Amino acid sequence: MITKEINADASTEVRLNDSTGIDGQRGLSKIPSSARTSGTRHPGANGASTSVPAELDEQVGIEAQCVFQAHRSMHFEDGRENAFRDAIEGLVRRYGTTAVNAISKLLLVDKPMERGVVTTETAVECLRLLGEIEDRRSATERLLLLVRCLNSPHASFRDAAALGLLELGDNEAVNYLRNATSKETNPIVKKNILAVVDEFETK
Repeated sequence: MITKEINADASTEVRLNDSTGIDGQRGLSKIPSSARTSGTRHPGANGASTSVPAELDEQVGIEAQCVFQAHRSMHFEDGRENAFRDAIEGLVRRYGTTAVNAISKLLLVDKPMERGVVTTETAVECLRLLGEIEDRRSATERLLLLVRCLNSPHASFRDAAALGLLELGDNEAVNYLRNATSKETNPIVKKNILAVVDEFETK
């Protein structure tokens, strides 16, 4: 069985990270350069990527930040609908990859919980939700964000990213998950990621 939550408390999470000796080297460098994105793009009518105007990029970024800030004090229950999930899903359905890239900028910065926008709980809830949303336009960007978060210095982010990838159901995630298990130092997270790999392999 997959344990769906490592820790919703940021201070405890830091102790987990310290005890496992995370060296701070996790991050985008672990992902092949071919899988990285540069700038915000939407798929065009012929399947090609098209650039998004800077004004829209900025607007969506502000909306995403407001959603996280408005729900900083919220506590979540597994599988329950809530206003935060509705707001994040609404952003992704309206703006597709632009919304996912805006969320990436909030979650992938150094020490995101210390910037007064993201909390551990909202980050975890968001990562799980990104795997559940049915939106073909943004599927690739959501996959890449979840893969990046497998390399997060935060144990709860890595755990939530694995669960998000399971919900997304893209078999391309399996190799990234296997790679994540080989370097995972937190025993609970490692167990959960291995369980996700097993779920993929038995589909």
